[in-house]
Amino acid sequence: MVRPITALASITLASSLYAQEPPVVIADHGGIPITEVINENDDQLPRVDRAMAQASASILDRGLLSDSLYPVVSQNLTVGPVGANEARNIPSYLLTQPLFIVGYDRVSANWLESNMDVLAEKRAIGLVVNVQSAAQMERLVEITQQRVALTPMSADQLARSINLRHYPVFIDHTGVVR
Repeated sequence: MVRPITALASITLASSLYAQEPPVVIADHGGIPITEVINENDDQLPRVDRAMAQASASILDRGLLSDSLYPVVSQNLTVGPVGANEARNIPSYLLTQPLFIVGYDRVSANWLESNMDVLAEKRAIGLVVNVQSAAQMERLVEITQQRVALTPMSADQLARSINLRHYPVFIDHTGVVR
């Protein structure tokens, strides 16, 4: 009968010997550019490099203002005052950076304008949870004067996990600040 300590020692020794073996390279095809692989020898189809060069720079450079990202809808969040029992007991270690939640509405726009200095000072990240178009998102970016980062995203799961039902709201390591 093998003693448990002996079995553990032999497994440890075997795994350490195996870990010291150099990796085995099965195949190395070198640094072939993707443009040489896609549409190779087919002059009928546009090559990747030509297609990218012909793409509109304004569409590629719009990033978070690209029309394809919208609409963004969070059904569990609505505009209104955050209640006393909402978003309580958020573990502070989960929040590495302050964040705020807004939508594209009059209340959120006024809240952004009123709190912009504090949001910029705290380097808070903004989640835009209800926005219908890139033009609306662009208007929110204009309100912030690009002093804070804004990201459009559906926050239904976040709202459920921290028991939040309303916005605008600022959340940091101390919890919800109204």
